[in-house]
Amino acid sequence: PEKAVPHFEAAISQDAVPGTKEFDEQLGLDLQAINAYDMAAQKYQQARADQNNETSYILLGMLYLDQRQFDKAETYFRAYIAMDPYNADGYNALGDLYQARGDAKQAIAEYQHAYTLDPRLDQTAHALTPLWSDQYGTQTATTDLKGLVGYKLGFGTMFANLAAIDAQSGQFSQAIALDQKAINWQQQMPDFWRMLGEYQLAAGLRDQAAASLQKARDLSIRRPLRDLSVKER
Repeated sequence: PEKAVPHFEAAISQDAVPGTKEFDEQLGLDLQAINAYDMAAQKYQQARADQNNETSYILLGMLYLDQRQFDKAETYFRAYIAMDPYNADGYNALGDLYQARGDAKQAIAEYQHAYTLDPRLDQTAHALTPLWSDQYGTQTATTDLKGLVGYKLGFGTMFANLAAIDAQSGQFSQAIALDQKAINWQQQMPDFWRMLGEYQLAAGLRDQAAASLQKARDLSIRRPLRDLSVKER
């Protein structure tokens, strides 16, 4: 990680000024991507020194969630919500937390709260689909998806969610076709590429799966910070 830092800093300095919270947050994200958790936490803490920097609470929470330190993650997510109770990102993060803990019903509640606050939050509806299917069956999930489209949910997310339902039924060829439609609508969504890779792998398409999963990793590592905040959209 120490050898990687100068390369990360050189790349980040093209978009952010060294010493600013934006610079420290992006450096933290890059370090987290290579599993340098302690160094990433240090950068997030530096960014959090700015009293108005709410985003760092989410980043620290996600860092601890990656390490399955659920109590620490929840502390930061709830601190974020306390600072901005009408920001959907905090509830979306709690949904991720409860899903990782295996509490599907509470995860659904948090995701639905996030979606109520911001219907444009594509990753929230995307996360809801398999949970809905597991808890209430694919018919209910499909019905709810139609409701989400009524709230002007992006067509990319709609196709990805329908693909997830087909995949749960073992219909991987249909899932691949639907997920490719999702990518045609939103080519920069790493989750769409990751899911495509998983479906291709399940269908025995190993070379195609490797390419799709690599694309997902490439998009995830350099995810713009502005995507983390609803208020900035």
